[in-house]
Parts: sequence; structure tokens; C-alpha cells
Amino acid sequence: MVISMGIPLEQLEIWSHIGSIIASKNTYNSIKTCVDNHKFPLGTEYDVYLQGSYGNSTNIRGDSDVDVVIELTSSFKPNISKLTTEEKELFSKKYLDSTYSLSNFRNEVVDCLRNYYDNSKITQGNKSLKIEGYSGRLNADIVIATKYRFFFNVYEDKEDRYVEGIAFQNRLGSWIYSYPKIHYENGVKKMRLTNTQFKSIIRIYKNIRGKLENDLTEPDKFLSSYFIESLIYNVPNQYFSGSLSEIFLSSLNWLNEADFSHFKCQNELFDLFEASEGQCSVSDAKSFISAIVKLWDSW
Repeated sequence: MVISMGIPLEQLEIWSHIGSIIASKNTYNSIKTCVDNHKFPLGTEYDVYLQGSYGNSTNIRGDSDVDVVIELTSSFKPNISKLTTEEKELFSKKYLDSTYSLSNFRNEVVDCLRNYYDNSKITQGNKSLKIEGYSGRLNADIVIATKYRFFFNVYEDKEDRYVEGIAFQNRLGSWIYSYPKIHYENGVKKMRLTNTQFKSIIRIYKNIRGKLENDLTEPDKFLSSYFIESLIYNVPNQYFSGSLSEIFLSSLNWLNEADFSHFKCQNELFDLFEASEGQCSVSDAKSFISAIVKLWDSW
């Protein structure tokens, strides 16, 4: 149990504030304008949107890279592994293979970005295209993806059951699946159910991470913004009542005692640490919370 003294309310309020969104908007608008001005083949539909801290309004002062998704939406990559033999046959009758692939789309998007921006400012990362910021724009990580559908059932006479996300490939050609829109929608719902305090509390934890990193003479590995957001998402809604200090302390006490092994991703589709693929462990998360408890107790 964490004692009720500790970090002053004034400091928590400063840490709870959202960072500037002007530069992130400029970055997003610039990339969207570039893509919108390109002439894709007739019938090609796509969506350009933010994900990550800026997309979910959990950004703090000092957040730099803007995460942008450019998603091909006029076709999709299916996963039919859970369908019965009969459903797979029905699927093949209902859906035709697209002649315009993610590879086609990606090549066109990369070409249009390289023609629009200084080519020397663009590099290919493992999962994303990276564009260096300039003149009011922030650095951008761009994921070029296609719509992805994981099917549970296919029917003749009613709407099919599936969950929708995005699919893209890393540099080695391995497929990666993500659900940024479900993540976002669940965050919006959590805001409504927590008196709009959910994202303020996330920003406090993110700022504390920054302080812990700055205070260490030998920086340790702390959680990414995604995992911080996921931890706070798992805090039950009833702990988000009272003053900002009371909410933060309630969340910290709960997390300090919680069993992380069954925590869910914010998309609620997968267990958080099973889906992390080694990026974060229960031990990493526990160490992070313990470091915050020590900071609170020593303030």
C-alpha cells in the first residue's frame, strides 16, 4: 500500500496536461495532402490516420515522432483459419481476390512520398517508413498497410462475423497484424466511463517515466508508451473517481497489487504480455510500477 503523501497535486496536474498538437497536425496534414494528390488506379480507396500517442491524445511534452497509418481499404487480407470447410468454400464464392495488392499500393505510396519530400530525409525502418521533420513538421513513422479481417463465421444470408484491423510487412517480409482503430475506440469508451480521467492519468505515468529515466545515472529499460497506456486501461473504472491525486494514488495502489499475467491489450482481443513478442514482460511492468512507488514514497 502506497501512503497518501507524496507527489504534490500541482505537479500531477502539470504532468496530466496534453502536449502540443500543432506540429503533429501539421505533420499529418502534410502527409495526407501528399497522398491525396497522388493519382491511384481507379477504384483504389484508402484511409490516412494517426495512431500512437498523438492519435490517442495521450501525448506529452517531449513526444516527437508522429505515427501515421496509410491503409488500403478497397481490399483486405483475410484470415480464414477458424472457418469450417463449408464456410471456407462459401468464402471463396463470396469474395474475389483483389488484383491490386498491398505491394502495389505500398510502391505507389513510397514513390509519391519520395517525390513530395526530400528523398534524403526518408529512410526505411523495420516496420515503417521514416520521414525526418522539417519546417513545422515532426519526425513521422509511416506504416503502409492493408485492411485485415479475421473471420469467425461466414454466412449466406446475413453479415459475416469478423474482427477488422490492419496488416503490413516488415523488412524481412513477415506479416504483422494490429488493431489501431479498435484500440482508439476502446480508449474513447474508457474516457466516458472514467469521468474523462483515463488519458490524464496515462500522461502522468508517461511523465513519471521521463523523470525516472532522467534521474538515473545509468538509464534502465522502462515501458513504452503503448504498454503504459495498456496498464492504465486495465485499471478498473471505479478507481477513477475523486481528485487527480486520489485517482493517481488509487491506480498506483491497484497496479502495485495486481496480477499482470491476465492483463488485456487495449483492443481487448489478446493478453497483453503474450502479444508483446518479448517487447515487454510482466517483470518489466512490475519493475516500472515499483520504481513509481519508490518515487512517490521518497518525494
